[in-house]
Amino acid sequence: MKETPAFKNSKILLQNDFDEYKRQFKDTEYNDDQIFEIFSSENYFKNRNLSITEITSCLVDNENDWGVDGFFIFRDGQLITNIDEIDDNFYIENDSETILQELGIDDSKGGASSLEVFIFQYKNKGRIEENVLNKFLTFAKKLSDLTIDYGELIRDQIMDVKLVKFLYVLHALIGKNNAKSKNTIKMLHVAMADTKQIAAPYEQKQKDIKTELEQSTLFDESDVSIVGVYELLQLSKLSIPTDVNLKGQSSQTISTEFGSENESGTNNVGYIATIKINDYFNFITVEDENGTKKLNEKIFETNVRDYKTKSSINSGIEETVKLGAKKPDEQGADFWWLNNGITILADDGNMRGSQFNLQNVQIVNGLQTSFSVFNALKDADENTLENDKQSVFVKIIITSDEKIRDEIIKSTNSQNSISPSDLRATDPIQRNIEKFLMNKGFYYDRRKNYHRNHGISIANIFSINYLVQALVSIVKQNPSEATRKPTSLTSNDVTYNSLFSNSKPLNAYYAAIKIRNESKISSKKNNINVISSNSTTNSQNPFELHVCRVVGSLLTQKKNPNFFDLDELVKNTNKITVSKEMINQAVDIVRTALEHYRATDVSSKSKTLSAIAKQKDFSEFVTEELINAEPNFR
Repeated sequence: MKETPAFKNSKILLQNDFDEYKRQFKDTEYNDDQIFEIFSSENYFKNRNLSITEITSCLVDNENDWGVDGFFIFRDGQLITNIDEIDDNFYIENDSETILQELGIDDSKGGASSLEVFIFQYKNKGRIEENVLNKFLTFAKKLSDLTIDYGELIRDQIMDVKLVKFLYVLHALIGKNNAKSKNTIKMLHVAMADTKQIAAPYEQKQKDIKTELEQSTLFDESDVSIVGVYELLQLSKLSIPTDVNLKGQSSQTISTEFGSENESGTNNVGYIATIKINDYFNFITVEDENGTKKLNEKIFETNVRDYKTKSSINSGIEETVKLGAKKPDEQGADFWWLNNGITILADDGNMRGSQFNLQNVQIVNGLQTSFSVFNALKDADENTLENDKQSVFVKIIITSDEKIRDEIIKSTNSQNSISPSDLRATDPIQRNIEKFLMNKGFYYDRRKNYHRNHGISIANIFSINYLVQALVSIVKQNPSEATRKPTSLTSNDVTYNSLFSNSKPLNAYYAAIKIRNESKISSKKNNINVISSNSTTNSQNPFELHVCRVVGSLLTQKKNPNFFDLDELVKNTNKITVSKEMINQAVDIVRTALEHYRATDVSSKSKTLSAIAKQKDFSEFVTEELINAEPNFR
């Protein structure tokens, strides 16, 4: 079909946005198609404030993917990101309860949960391919069947392992939900195409898929849509603010200044106030492209706790808010009398009249209350909101001092029943590592999306999980553990405290990231075959950390390098460089270990490469081969 002037113009504008977006991926392993997948997903979920790591954890895009490139499951608004950590042989036990608990999903108290499922197929092409919907229809039959044999799908290589895990977890979650739960699903075909020129056969296939999903009775709502140039352009234009105005009640506001002047030349200042609950609702929400009120999750990104809708406390909060909104004259006590309130941080701001003008807002305590207020009022009409007489108690603290901000986040959250592992980002050692790495040209992402939002290329941004995996692989000589459960490494206090303390030289953290990064770049640049041939850049090569572990030993000339060996490496070497020859040697060592492992362990013949890489005893095979190759290592 002939392209219209409107489509041509929109395509040019979108391409400009995409080209600008691609700049942050310079010097990374991502190609244009993969960046398009991330670009599309990030814009589609812009209101949810996802990081690139969260997005890529939900991308599939391997062989036998059944036309599914992205599989996103939100449970009560929270994205499940660690599905890939499930053991590849999970189907042998088939214990869904245990597996869900390993993912941090424990509903021992029962109750209703909302599930939102999004299935994506991305096409960085200018045409609409009907074959995408043919694949969607075939996969919809699997989505709709709780009796499928997951083991057969994996053993017979019918479906990609990661995709089977997503399918399994979704079915397990649906099985746990009760009659009051709401399950919605959207299947989305994303393309650089003109959605105003969809043919009748395509529309009929959309209806066929929707019918298949609805007849399964597993989903309360379903939708099959195409997201093209016009839609992507609108999404890319959507801006989620962190500079927000909050309407207060001036007669009930107390303020106090403290400390020295901040960067803007003013003192740090704090306010205590009560806010009309409908004004607070407007403060924490934004409108999407359809004019629907959505929670502005970008202003909650430093809040360390997940929202637990199953909590009886949260249910009570919602009921109190709803009652006060529907029957304001029957409410016996004001809402803020019954609630501990909200803590709001802002980099800068002021109060003029009864309005707070706040810049770079972060709600650091009160996530439970905020989500409950949103859930209670999101469907209320304007008249109900206007007549609501309830108030919520807030503390507003304006400071740009990072140390003070971290102390506030930690203290306001540690007063609740919360694991210390959830407060890692506020630890002084983490702040010290961030500053040290910044001087080396690396940006430590202890605060989600912070450095990206300041224009830093993602090639130079590294997460705490990335660093921890490198440390466990090199210093603990256990890449299998680092590959198997990366998120649990920071949640386990014993492991965390053994890796992070002021007694450890900061150079070691730099060296660990540098070694891991150089190992990846060198192997990609020189087209080195890193053992596994079926992995993509969206999915970590299962043996990457084993190669990293060997490179750490080759560089330090130590069988079991420690933190101080890494420190000496930095002191004695102007630049840590991993050569092609060193990568070749490391890969050969890991490959030989794999051959010996398979020859020794009969059961390994039925295991995937990913499953083998996660076996603890495989790390020991790698160490043995390293000693054989370099017998003089101390």
